[in-house]
Amino acid sequence: MSTTARLNSNIGYHITGISDTKITFDRFAANGTIYNAVIVNQISLSNPKYEFAQVHSTQEFLK
Repeated sequence: MSTTARLNSNIGYHITGISDTKITFDRFAANGTIYNAVIVNQISLSNPKYEFAQVHSTQEFLK
């Protein structure tokens, strides 16, 4: 989501991401630490949210 959202934001679109429609998996860091998918998802949504997009849950978006 991040690259596509950033590029479209750069050309003038207003971006809204729906947080609970995105899937991710556990990730391994370079030092071998395993990061839980929930944490990876939260971190990956924080960059767009605080830089170039609105991020909402499905329930928030439909209100």
